[in-house]
Amino acid sequence: MKADYLLTGDGGPFVGVDLGYQRERYTLEATGAKEERTLLGIGGRAGYRYFLAETGAYVAPWVSVSYRPSAGDVGSGGETFEQAPVQVFPTVHVGYRF
Repeated sequence: MKADYLLTGDGGPFVGVDLGYQRERYTLEATGAKEERTLLGIGGRAGYRYFLAETGAYVAPWVSVSYRPSAGDVGSGGETFEQAPVQVFPTVHVGYRF
């Protein structure tokens, strides 16, 4: 779930918050041992919305930095997968405004 505040109207820079729910699966290839975990995260995001002429189409690159308090190392089959509680997620959305 995401909520944004547009700083200059329709197009341009925006900031916001996001709340995420992730279900992660880990498999140790050597043994086939599997682990599953559910993570919740909350973070801030910032980006810029570029409208493509007068078409209503836009491109919005943005980045989110989230904190996931239940994240931590995962143990499986005697091995440890390291996992940081902070997640950085850069992406680009393409959309259309009706």
